[in-house]
Amino acid sequence: GQLATVLDDLAANGGIAGAIHAAGVLADAPLQELDDHQLAAVFAVKAQAASQLLQTLRNHDGRYLILYSSAAATLGAPGQSAHALACGYLDGLAQQFSTLDAPKTLSVAWGAWGESGRAATPEMLATLASRGMGALSDAEGCWHLEQAVMRGAPWRLAMRVFTDKMPPLQQALFNISATEKAATPVIPPADDNAFNGSLSDETAVMAWLKKRIAVQLRLSDPASLHPNQDLLQLGMDSLLFLELSSDIQHYLGVRINAERAWQDLSPHGLTQLICSKPEATPAASQPEVLRHDADERYAPFPLTPIQHAYWLGRTHLIGYGGVACHVLFEWDKRHDEFDLAILEKAWNQLIARHDMLRMVVDADGQQRILATTPEYHIPRDDLRALSPEEQRIALEKRRHELSYRVLPADQWPLFELVVSEIDDCHYRLHMNLDLLQFDVQSFKVMMDDLAQVWRGETLAPLAITFRDYVMAEQARRQTSAWHDAWDYWQEKLPQLPLAPELPVVETPPETPHFTTFKSTIGKTEWQAVKQRWQQQGVTPSAALLTLFAATLERWSRTTTFTLNLTFFNRQPIHPQINQLIGDFTSVTLVDFNFSAPVTLQEQMQQTQQRLWQNMAHSEMNGVEVIRELGRLRGSQRQPLMPVVFTSMLGMTLEGMTIDQAMSHLFGEPCYVFTQTPQVWLDHQVMESDGELMFSWYCMDNVLEPGAAEAMFNDYCAILQAVIAAPESLKTLASGIARHIPRRRWPLNAQADYDLRDIEQATLEYPGIRQARAEITEQGALTLDIVMADDPSPSAAMPDEHELTQLALPLPEQAQLDELEATWRWLEARALQGIAATLNRHGLFTTPEIAHRFSAVVQALSAQASHQRLLRQWLQCLTEREWLIREGESWRCRIPLSEIPEPQEACPQSQWSQALAQYLETCIARHDALFSGQCSPLELLFNEQHRVTDALY
Repeated sequence: GQLATVLDDLAANGGIAGAIHAAGVLADAPLQELDDHQLAAVFAVKAQAASQLLQTLRNHDGRYLILYSSAAATLGAPGQSAHALACGYLDGLAQQFSTLDAPKTLSVAWGAWGESGRAATPEMLATLASRGMGALSDAEGCWHLEQAVMRGAPWRLAMRVFTDKMPPLQQALFNISATEKAATPVIPPADDNAFNGSLSDETAVMAWLKKRIAVQLRLSDPASLHPNQDLLQLGMDSLLFLELSSDIQHYLGVRINAERAWQDLSPHGLTQLICSKPEATPAASQPEVLRHDADERYAPFPLTPIQHAYWLGRTHLIGYGGVACHVLFEWDKRHDEFDLAILEKAWNQLIARHDMLRMVVDADGQQRILATTPEYHIPRDDLRALSPEEQRIALEKRRHELSYRVLPADQWPLFELVVSEIDDCHYRLHMNLDLLQFDVQSFKVMMDDLAQVWRGETLAPLAITFRDYVMAEQARRQTSAWHDAWDYWQEKLPQLPLAPELPVVETPPETPHFTTFKSTIGKTEWQAVKQRWQQQGVTPSAALLTLFAATLERWSRTTTFTLNLTFFNRQPIHPQINQLIGDFTSVTLVDFNFSAPVTLQEQMQQTQQRLWQNMAHSEMNGVEVIRELGRLRGSQRQPLMPVVFTSMLGMTLEGMTIDQAMSHLFGEPCYVFTQTPQVWLDHQVMESDGELMFSWYCMDNVLEPGAAEAMFNDYCAILQAVIAAPESLKTLASGIARHIPRRRWPLNAQADYDLRDIEQATLEYPGIRQARAEITEQGALTLDIVMADDPSPSAAMPDEHELTQLALPLPEQAQLDELEATWRWLEARALQGIAATLNRHGLFTTPEIAHRFSAVVQALSAQASHQRLLRQWLQCLTEREWLIREGESWRCRIPLSEIPEPQEACPQSQWSQALAQYLETCIARHDALFSGQCSPLELLFNEQHRVTDALY
């Protein structure tokens, strides 16, 4: 029919990438009144068309098919049996073909949309609400569609429900017990780090700080630490400072700002910063720690932001994906040195002890711990009968398989241990560990526990789990610190440059592979240059990050760009946090500008300052920042921040370096390989026995041929030049042209000119605002120019002369009085309305009862998107001293029912009365607004824009 004709035409004219099947007709009637003709019409458009689309896409190599189903198929809907049956067919179709690689078939069971569509009428929305179904906004609907595509599960229910209004049979379909419940705090036993003094006692705070700093920096005598000692010169770096600031917040109850701390990073400076905080109060009790949530231990829970990025990276839904983020270690061992039977037994004890070794990720993107798993047996490749050359080939084949295999995340196990038997005495151990389950410190935990079992000791059960930690992290997203970080990044994002524009090939690799470049700096040279950097107030990590960026600038099309910085940050909210296996990785972003003529030393200091500033707002994970940047820039499949810097300098694990932690049991690995999806270049630095070890992990066939190795050689040359003449940092321009000439752009052009030089020369002409030079496929040079007087979104304002001619009349005093009186009345009435709403829900009726924030949320049935507003309500009433805050609880000074109405009347002008009526409507609709039944914009723009006109 018509559909077949359309599909054939599309296939013949460029092909069909995929399809979204949103069509449908309705024949709403009770089941007993439906006839075959009505059912056939509904099924033809909904079910038969979907089947035909799927078959056509399979025949023409289509990549996706998204089916628009309905919540009626899941929950049922009176009078919609034909629609529900047809949509149920769509859900089953997606499930049946969920194992197909192409086309990827998804079914989205939509609930009602409240701003568009046939349900967007007050009568229909009221009817649906009475049955327990709320309405999605357009933005929420788009979010559900985005999540469905990103997560790739065959079916998704996209709707808003009020389970308390649903019939019991429908309620049973939902898990009302709230599996997302966060772990709650308990009072732990006292430990040696506890602070028992007063924060007004600077001597006591100083003594506590010296003790903690001495432990961190491995100083023998805390008393010998001078109050004005610059901690950077003693080895304090970004990671150690994060650990120290976490301890300060945990034990002293004070959150310090990293940017301000950097200005005087000494015991005295930190003491002054702590004791000057307005909220500084004596620590009334031991710090709070997690309590294990045994009831929900095996319930699904969210992936952390970095886990979610890794999980998506395993798929081909994103560019440069299809990669498991993992680390492969190999050791050559003797049977009489490390018996394999004991290793297998020890590994199974680790599986029993650590929940994350029994983790899987379900299709909906939630991780889940399996209560039990089968005994794990280490498979063995018997290579003993092979010749040395055949053994080499077999070992290379096994290494390649483990390096690039992507294990299904929804199946246990996600790790692999394999043994290759070399001869009767020797074997090679291959250990493939997925970073969905591990971070760097987890490797040490694993080795320590294996060593303990190897010694015949018993592994005691852990008191908490990684799930407890993640749920506590979810709860912290409601804190003011998290919201402050959100606001900071939202303000910074519009000015944040993108990643360095490096010379890349046009077609990305279908199956990414990686190449590693490594080098070292000897102990004497490294310790000397590190000490000089610290004396200049720069951490070694910040210095190396700057040199890395300076190298990239030689190759980048632009002189401004942003790099992705990985760090490891376990919050000390339980004594056993450092004994858990799990991925606690975080990232932050650091931007660079090499266009200004500054010295390399000044550039390092600027990097240090930006690093501290951004780390001060690291409560918001950098992965979430990158997602927000993607929304702002409209990027979809391309990686936004594919160049990464990972520093493990100063990261000691109970006195061990990372390298020592991984080698103290099995010895030095004979091979290490790591890869990360959507990362083109990851520069990793660490110390071993006083030497600097650094590696570049590069995705093959992304950069122009030879570029990665040449860039690495440039970096080595820059680093050696700085080590050979460290005093040159004060005079050497950050462009470092003397050591590394700027690479001509593009690399593969035959011409002897640089496109950047052409652009720069063009910009020197008066009246030119932007210039972009390109070389076409035919080799011709093109130059796009934007003149200063060209119209643009930012240049569409009148010129300065025109603006000076726009003389607006000054308001008269009577108008100013009316304005002030109106706003006074609106503020007083708004506060009284807030108090009345809270009181009407049984809150703050007597000073004797305190209410936790969660109880306030529950009483008002507040949706998650409105909980920040609810916090602002409580904060506002607290500032008026009507409420008293006690931690995460609030108590009223007087019952809120006694809050008086405004003492003066609202002025009678037309605009004043329009705003007064708008406020009264909002107060009357508080319940509907919080529950999501009503949109704030709906109230703002109703009544022919009376409200917006009044505001103008």
